[in-house]
Parts: sequence; C-alpha cells; structure tokens
Amino acid sequence: MNALENVTMVSASAGTGKTYTLTRIIAEKIAAGVPASGIMATTFTKKAAGELRERIAAKLLDAPDGSQDPVRLRNAAQQLSVSLIGTVNSVCGRLLTEYAIDAGLSPALDVIAEEEQAALFRLATDGVLAEYSDRILPAARRLSQLDDDGGWDATVRRICDAARNNMLSPADLAGCGERSWEGFRQLLDEPAETDERAEWLRQFRQLLPGLVSAARTGVDADGKAVKTTAANFAAKWPVVNDRISALGAPDSIAWEQWRGLVPSDSSAWIKRHFEGPVTAVKENLLANPAFHHDVEQFIRLVFECAAECLETYKNFKRRHGLMDFVDQETLVVGLARNNQAFRDSFRQRVKFLVVDEFQDTSPLQLELFLQLGRLVDECVWVGDPKQAIYEFRGTDPELMNAVVANVDKTERLHESWRSQQAVVDLSNAVFEPVFAAVGMPREAVHLDLPSAHAHWPQGSLEAWLREQRKDGDRLAATAAGVADLLTRRPELRPADVAVLARSNDDVANLAAALDALGIRTSLNPNPLFAAREIQLARAAMAFVADARDTVALTEIVALHPGHGAHADWQPTLLGATVPDGILETWAQDPVAAVLAGLRERAGRATPTEVFEEAVSLLGLPELIKSWTMPATRLRNLDAFRACLNTYYEACKALKTPATLRGCLRFLADEEAQGAENSGDDVVHVMTYHKAKGLEWPVVVLESLDKGPGAGAFGTAVEQSGSFDVNHPLAGRWIRFWPKPFPYGGSPLDERAKASDVHARAEERERRNLSRLMYVGMTRSIQTTVLTAQTPAPKGLNLLGVPDLISWSGSDDDGAIHVAGSESLPAGVYSYEPGQPAGGAGDTAVVRYTDAAPRITGVEYPPARIRASKASDAPDAAVLEKTHLGERLIEHGAAGWDTVGSAIHTYLGTAYETLSPDAQLGLAKQIIDRWNVGEHVTADLLVTAGGRLAGFLAAAYPGAPLLREVPIGWRNDANQVMEGWIDLLVDTADGYVLIDHKSYPGTDPAGHIKDRYLGQMAAYREAVLATTGTPVVETLIHLPALGKIYALA
Repeated sequence: MNALENVTMVSASAGTGKTYTLTRIIAEKIAAGVPASGIMATTFTKKAAGELRERIAAKLLDAPDGSQDPVRLRNAAQQLSVSLIGTVNSVCGRLLTEYAIDAGLSPALDVIAEEEQAALFRLATDGVLAEYSDRILPAARRLSQLDDDGGWDATVRRICDAARNNMLSPADLAGCGERSWEGFRQLLDEPAETDERAEWLRQFRQLLPGLVSAARTGVDADGKAVKTTAANFAAKWPVVNDRISALGAPDSIAWEQWRGLVPSDSSAWIKRHFEGPVTAVKENLLANPAFHHDVEQFIRLVFECAAECLETYKNFKRRHGLMDFVDQETLVVGLARNNQAFRDSFRQRVKFLVVDEFQDTSPLQLELFLQLGRLVDECVWVGDPKQAIYEFRGTDPELMNAVVANVDKTERLHESWRSQQAVVDLSNAVFEPVFAAVGMPREAVHLDLPSAHAHWPQGSLEAWLREQRKDGDRLAATAAGVADLLTRRPELRPADVAVLARSNDDVANLAAALDALGIRTSLNPNPLFAAREIQLARAAMAFVADARDTVALTEIVALHPGHGAHADWQPTLLGATVPDGILETWAQDPVAAVLAGLRERAGRATPTEVFEEAVSLLGLPELIKSWTMPATRLRNLDAFRACLNTYYEACKALKTPATLRGCLRFLADEEAQGAENSGDDVVHVMTYHKAKGLEWPVVVLESLDKGPGAGAFGTAVEQSGSFDVNHPLAGRWIRFWPKPFPYGGSPLDERAKASDVHARAEERERRNLSRLMYVGMTRSIQTTVLTAQTPAPKGLNLLGVPDLISWSGSDDDGAIHVAGSESLPAGVYSYEPGQPAGGAGDTAVVRYTDAAPRITGVEYPPARIRASKASDAPDAAVLEKTHLGERLIEHGAAGWDTVGSAIHTYLGTAYETLSPDAQLGLAKQIIDRWNVGEHVTADLLVTAGGRLAGFLAAAYPGAPLLREVPIGWRNDANQVMEGWIDLLVDTADGYVLIDHKSYPGTDPAGHIKDRYLGQMAAYREAVLATTGTPVVETLIHLPALGKIYALA
C-alpha cells in the first residue's frame, strides 16, 4: 500500500491544544475497542510521555456513566503503564528487548545514556583521530581548520553523526568525499603548472627593508617623502613588518596568511610598495596547484577518517556489549524492513501509531515511522512544520515538509488557547505572508481565538528602540527596558517576564545586565562545582573516602559555619610551623568526626548513599536555608545527584564497578552548570530554542537585528533527485566544503556566494530563522515586546517579505506596521543602558541574604608579591648622574617591551670580555631571537654596552660586577618578595644597585619617580636583609637616552 495512505496529519499551531487533542484521539481509540497494548505513541521527551499517559488515564476514568463499560476502561487505564508510550528511544529499546533474538542481539545489551554518548565516541575513536592527525594536520593548518568549533576533528564527528542519522554506511562516505571535492573544484581556477609560493615569499621579503627604511627615515628609495605620521601608515607598517618577518617556509604558511600580509586599510604608500606580490597572490592563489592539493586531500581524508571512525565505534560497542540511541532506531528499522517474524508480531500487536512533535524527527526516525506505519491500521502524526527549529540536532525540516505534502488526510488546530487577541494579531500579520512565501497556505498559519475566550482582555504590544552601536550596550538597554516594564506595570512579577535571545552569549550578557540593575534571572552563570553546597558535599565525600585528605578536611572547616575552627582557620593554619596538630584537632571536631563514623560503612555503600548520609550529617539543607538563593541551592543538590547517575551510566557502559574513589575521580573531570534560579523574583532569560513549548504573560524578543547567517562552506546533507515517499532517504549524501579564508572577502568567497549551494543554504537558513521567530512570537500570553536598533528590525525584514515590519510613534501612542495588514496599536519606547527611574518589581517578593559571617575584621595582605610591582616607597629626588652620549633611539614603537627585553639580555652578558666582532655577533643573535630588528640594530646594543662599561670602569675601577642577581626574601609584613636585580657593583663601601630601563621618552626623571621608587626601595631592603651589606647608591641606566640617573 501507499506509505502514507493510513496517515492523518494533525497540524497543531502554537498554543492550539496539541496535548489535549492527542489525549482525546488516543482515549477515543481505546474507548472504541483498541486495547491499550495496541497503542504505540512516541513523544519528544520523557516528561511529555508521562504527562500523556496520565491524561489518557484520567480521560478514560472520567468517561460519563453508562457511555462505556467502566471496568474495561479502568483496566485499559491500568494497562497504559506497560503500553508502548514513551520517547522514540525508550519505545525502540523495549521492542529490541522483546525481539532481541529476531534482531540477533543479546537481551543484556546496555544502552549508552545520551549524556555519555559523545564521551564514549571520543574514547572509541581517539586512536583513529591520532592516526590521521599526522596526515591531516599540515593541510588543516594551511586551510585554517584548527579552531575549537570548526576544527577538522569536529568536522569528522559532524559527518559521522549525519551519516548515522541518514543511514549512510562507511562505504558511502568515499562517494560523499568525491562529490564534495568535485563541487568545490568548480569554484577554483584551473590549476597552474608550478607552485609560486616561494616566489611570493621572496618578493615580500625583498620589499620589507624598503618599508622599514621609509618608516625610520620618512623617505622612500627614490628620495620622496613618505607620510609616516599618517594613522594608516604609523599603525599598519609595524603590522606588515611583523607579519612578513614571522613567515617561515612556504609550506608552513596558511593560505589566509598570504592574503592578509598587507591589511586592506593600510596607507596608499604601503599598498603601492607591496602591489606586486599582493596582486600575484590575489590573481593566482586559486590556481595554485598546492592549494588545490591541500583542499582535495583535506576533504578526502576527513571523509576517510569519518568512515574509519564509524567502523571503529561500531566494533567498540560490539566488544563492550553496548548500543546507542541511533543503533536502537537503526535496528528496529531493520526488523521492520526485513524480519518477517517481527513484522507479523508487530502487525498483530499494534493497531494505532501516534507520533508527537513529528516536525522534530530525524531522517532516520522518519524512515522508522514509515516502516512501522505500514504494519498498523492507522497512524496519526501530530506536529507543526512552523516550529521545526532543531536542524542543528540532525533534523531536516525540508524533508519533513516533503513528507507532509504527500499526506492526503489532514486536520488543523487553529484556535489559540494561549494568547490574547493583540498577540495573535501580530503573529498572524507577520507570519501569514512569511510562510506563504515558501508555499504554506495562509489558513495553515492563521490563528483564531476560541469563543470561550471572548471575554479575555485584548492584550498588548510594545516596541523598544535601542540605538546603541555595540551589542553589549543594546542588551543593557533591553535590561533597562525590562526594569522599566516592571515599574510601569506593577501587577507583573519578574517571573511573568521572559527575554529570548538567539545565542547563549547574548543570554549571559542579558542576565549580567539585569543583575546589574538588581533583577535576578533564571540563568545561573556559575558552574555546579563552584557552588559552596556542592563543594562542601564533595569535600565531605572525599574526607569519608580518605582520612588523610587534609585538603578535603580544610574545605569542610572553611565552608561549614558550625565547625569550631571556621572563623579563624586560615590565620591558624598559615601561622603554624607544623600543621599536623591543628589538622588533628579539626578532625576531632563534631562536624568532621561524624563523617569519620561514616567511613566504616562507605566500602559497602554506593556513592549516592554516602552523599545522602553526608548531606544529612552536615545538616546541609538547614545551612542552605540561611544562604542566598536557597531554592537554587537545593536544586544544585539534585543536579549533583544527576551527576552521580551519569557516573553510574559510565560505569555500566565500560563494565567497571562504581566506587566512592572512582566517583570522586570522575567528578573531578566533570563539567556541569549550576541549577537554574527560580521564584517569583526571577526574570526568565533563555534562547529561542529553549523556549519552545513554554509560555509567559510577557515575552521580550531580542536579537531581531540579526539576519540569517548561512553560507556554502561547512557540512550539510544534500538531496539528489526528487523525494520518494516510499524511499525517503534515497539520494541523500553529505557535502563538506572547508572554508580556507575564515575572514571572508576572498575571490573564493565571492564565487561561493554565487553558487547554487549558497543559494540553497541561504534559503534553508532563512526558513530556519522564520520558524525560530515564529516560536518566539507565539510564547506570550498577554504582551509581545519587539526590540531593535532601528524601528525596522533587520532580522524580521530579511525573512523573504520586503519591508515586512516597522514601528512609529512614542509611548502609548505608537503603532507596529506590518506589510499587507492594518497597523497594530503598540507602546513604543526608547531605552539607554543603566538604571531607569523608580524601583523594579514587586517589593513584596522575598529576597534572601546570607546570615552575617563571623569575621575577624582583619584585612590580610597578599602572601607573595613581586618587587617590580612594589609601589610603597619614601619620596626621593631623581637627579641626572652622568651623560653617556647621544640619544640612541628617537622614540618608542609598538612592542617596545620586547625591545627592552633584548637590551636587558645583552647588558646581562659579560660582553666586555669579548672582542668587538664577537660583541657584534652576540648583539645580532639577540636581536634575531627577540625579533626587534626593525627597532634597534646590533651596533646600537654594542654602543650601549660600551658606554656602560666605560662608565663602570671610570666610576668603580676594579669593583666586581654581579649581573642578573635573583633575590627572594620576606619583608616586615611577612610577605614573600621575589625579583631580579640587573646589576650590583660590589664596592668597598657597599653595593651600587643599577637597573636598566628601556624608556625612550622625554621626561625620564618624572617617569622614574612615578614608576620605580617602590621597586628600588624593595631591592635595597632585600640586599641588606640577605647580605648584611647596604646599598650605598641606586642608579637607573637609560641606554636609549644615553643617561644614568641617581636616586638621592
């Protein structure tokens, strides 16, 4: 039969009662005689599955008297607990357990927990990645494919995921690599016969001295003046010099480096000077045979590596008796396709198949539902193509749309039980034309209010203008708008407001901006293991595991206010010569002693049991009540319990025992985020993706200035040929195009933008953004707030409808204008970053503060300081002692600290013992090592050294010279101070302390007085304390100026 002839598609727009409808459909089927065991229903989350079961049971038990057999309905409600209702993977897991023999599996196979799958994939494939790294890394470096997010190993993982979700075998990936390279090659020029990189490098190096000379002298090789003071010369010539000087062999230079050696905003003279090699690179790079070879080999090797990773991961799971979620789905597809015993049994058992959130299924899950759908009497798919926003998780909205277009029987839910009229009007006005532009009928988008809500308030719209140029400032202005909203509408609690943004970074910045205004948010930016309650619990577990763990004991003392040493533990411990006695006393305190009693039972207990008893013995729940945000801290304990469960899953997968010590080692490497904040005083801040399925009275839509961000480069699943509903995965393949020029603007980027691949990617991303904005705009109950930098939000106006939306007016006399619709009344406001007038939020909302800690009131100085950072010193006169000669350097430049390091290095050697030629060779070696040849010459270093040597010989004849003297001591405040003294001259009266400074400016005395008096005083104190010999004279040597100053 036709794969879709028994399918009914229920299109459930946002807020239209999808779960209610699902419940009704399934309950009616059971009431009509289908046994509960004959129902299979899949949901997106475990929570949704549990809620669906409960609602169906309640519907069955609440059937009107006399309408049905109450005993049969009651029995059916009881059978729901063992029915095939759950997430896709839980249902597949049950089927594989029941049909393990048919699938050729052991019923004892362990399923890898979702949170452990990425770690186990890395564990299984690390060897393959290491084996391929030597072959891939050279080309990856040259193609700029090493960053954390877009690195070649991350690309391999994305290809593996895409292959498994589209049922592509390792053998298929070789063809994907070939097709990827063939497509990429169309963007390039025909390959040249020779590799010109060596010639490019020669030309750039040959022209570099001319740039340096012009920068120093102000004239070029023809004697013409060069405007070296112009900003785009003064700022850019050191950049060009540094970039060219840093170049190594041609094979070590990234292709992007060739393009960026001379910045595009350099001065006209710099551009003319390097015009030859810059033009050669621009015109010939895409024809360079080495570039062709790099791209081809990189693409092929990445696919080859991915294929081997797939095989290795498969073998790893087989050896360890494991399977993951994709394996479950693939195996059930295989049973439904090829195993007649399974097909007959399933056909007899399941009569009615329901798929919830159909739009979020992966291609593999689509094939699964089509195969199982052929075996049942009737299918109902419930979903909303307008809310398909999880493409980044492996779903394919366009594939789902192709399937839906082939379903003849459809039902639409069009009444919004969530939102008030103004909110619905805005959603209809914006998204009816947006989705119509991609072929969706307007009636599939339009929402009505049910007659039961005719008495509801009208609702409202707002538009907030934030004209700041920087993203951070605009987000801060949005935070000010939220504060003002809570002031203008005192009936709102902070918890009634949600702010949605596109990225996690924007969410974090919004939360920080709101926090700065005194408004708590749902986002908890702190890592779970940084929370004091988790630190205390983990320290208690570690102390139970090992009585000798004195770090854990100290953490308990520091964190638990009930420990007798809590108030003064730090000075007590630091002041002890031998801390053993103190630590023993701490361990005998009742807080620690009760944990020692738990140690005897720990060997027979699970880590969870140890954790729970430690929490009880420490009285942690009671402590939390006196700390800030107690609700969040209690949820942190639940999050820690979840981490313990993750440890058990890892042990189960690797067939290793779960122990307390093993758990502590596992947690040491674990990264988890703290639990979200909650309560009436918390504004919800999250991404649009996370907001799906949720609702709030007021929703503020951020990131409306950001348009689609698509491109031809990267990894994507492509479709060859037309869609075949009987073979939905036929013709699918993976394309990967690396992006060798990450900063864009290259001829390759321009050609890619003109390609069909880019056009498809751009259209796909535009549709993704349309769906994401629809999800955001349908979350609000009473009020939708739009925010933008201008009154015409760029992101919304790039959704395929010209001039889609704008607003005008101010305060309550404003309007939102949508193309093709009447203007909608709205409040229009402008905001700046900062605290608005008035308070924010409900003053009756409870806010928690910590109980006052017991503190000594003593402020302790840092334990370690560097002499060069010392600032406290008695005032001193700074006098010129001697003039050594002419100024050697006219002015400083970018990277001057490095020049100072080179000068220090030369003066720190015994250069005066060398011949003149050896001194010159040493100076050249130092200049090359520090890469400062554009600022100083070897002759300059030799001259500076000769002048200093002449001064020392005349002023302190025969006195021993001590160079680069390390010094360390404790000062009167018991601080450890460290540093290096450049030069000590050992005279009969005491030491002469000389410090070299590379300062080339015009106010040396003032500079010394502002910067170095504290450092010199510290050195003098150190020398006297460590040697008993005083410093009789302190000198500052300024070789660039040819002067020596004395501190009187």
